[in-house]
Amino acid sequence: MEQKYAEYAAQKAVELLAIDSPTGFTDRAAAWVQDAFGALGFAAKKTAKGGVLIDLGGAESEEGALLLQAHTDTLGAMVAEVKANGRLRVTNLGGMRAENGETENIRVYTRGGKVYEGTLQLCNASVHVNGDYGKTERTFDTTEVLLDEAVTSADETRALGIETGDIVCFDPRTRVTASGYIKSRFLDDKLSVGILLGFAKYLRDENKQLPRRTYVHVTVYEEVGHGGAGSVPAGVTESISVDMGCVGDGLRCTERQVSICAKDSGGPYSYEVVGKLIDAAKREGADYAVDVTFYYRVIADATLSAGRTNTVTGLAVFSKRLVLFGGETCARIFSSKDDLTCLCKKSLQSVSLPRAIAETVDPIILGSRVMEACGCCCQSETAPSIPEALLGCFDEPLVLTGECKRLLVTIGQFSIVRLERDTQLLIPTFDYCVPSKTCPPVGGASTESPCDVFSQIEFPMDAFVPGKNEPCIKPEDSCTGCSRTK
Repeated sequence: MEQKYAEYAAQKAVELLAIDSPTGFTDRAAAWVQDAFGALGFAAKKTAKGGVLIDLGGAESEEGALLLQAHTDTLGAMVAEVKANGRLRVTNLGGMRAENGETENIRVYTRGGKVYEGTLQLCNASVHVNGDYGKTERTFDTTEVLLDEAVTSADETRALGIETGDIVCFDPRTRVTASGYIKSRFLDDKLSVGILLGFAKYLRDENKQLPRRTYVHVTVYEEVGHGGAGSVPAGVTESISVDMGCVGDGLRCTERQVSICAKDSGGPYSYEVVGKLIDAAKREGADYAVDVTFYYRVIADATLSAGRTNTVTGLAVFSKRLVLFGGETCARIFSSKDDLTCLCKKSLQSVSLPRAIAETVDPIILGSRVMEACGCCCQSETAPSIPEALLGCFDEPLVLTGECKRLLVTIGQFSIVRLERDTQLLIPTFDYCVPSKTCPPVGGASTESPCDVFSQIEFPMDAFVPGKNEPCIKPEDSCTGCSRTK
């Protein structure tokens, strides 16, 4: 295509970048996309998920229709708490990280239609008075939004109309340099929307007809991992995501190349489609690279009572009740794995408790729904005991108590629980016979048979099988181990 279409694409990308549209707050951006394609003469309609589907036309083909997808939702945040000092604690929307947003200008959109500006900063933001400034981990618990308003309390902030659940947007800082480069946050993936608009303008101005029916789908939930598959038109056999390319160690792609992704953490892409893209790049003389990309995380999505879909991150606790049969005896188990620093035998003993060994496969999600906490039939009065190692796997504290919604998940899990325990084997003596034949003298030094000597030794029954009337002393009562009371 000519340079003018590239310039048009950049211009449209800049216009779209100026519209704040974090995931869940995309109505204005979607309306702009619909109007922009409509102005070029293409039919564009809103989807049930809030995206935009555009029909670029094209001939009917045995290959079926082609779907080109991009997204206009971006990373962002939401007000999680109005703090006592009037500042805001926020939580991320999508994969936004606090360290990437620190010192950035933000805008808070209230449900009353007002917009306020502020800055995301460390809670103790001055390096001159904070000796741990450089050591502090940047999370959304250690950072806060300082509003550009004269507020010093939660009541004063709420008087502005700001409440929990309001949308927090980060300034894109868009610039087009004299050398022709565009720099901005959220080029992922608004620049791709601009490119598809440039492609549509090229088709209209040059009166080009595509060799196969082609659609464009601009989605609005890509940053949280859903929303693309729900509006695929009938007849589509191939789908291509027009998105950002990853640049980093181990990857061939640079900022000046077309990146063709062959695989991500979800698995390989269509071998045939990737091959077609490589052939097209070679045919058109495009500079390209083929890479394998990782680091995608899909969590969960749930439809809330208000009808909107949101991403929910949490921890499912799977409990299994076991009934153990068997009792304790006076037998004690000694192990070299125990602490041998104490000469007292008591410290070397352990009761013969079972060891549980569980073998499981990945669980199957059978169903899920969101409901109010007060209506949860399985809600316990006390929060579950969760190991700190599991709690550390989440970026934010888990909500274990309080008046809020709960995500109920039905999980099917195949597991084998094996219980192992060291125990005695009491073998009846009548199963074995002491040899009656006299053993020959060893080396002629003695005529006494060792077999006879052993057969004359009384078996220490009291040491292994305590009598009913003579209970065993517990290990905590004696430093000599299990002993008989006399």
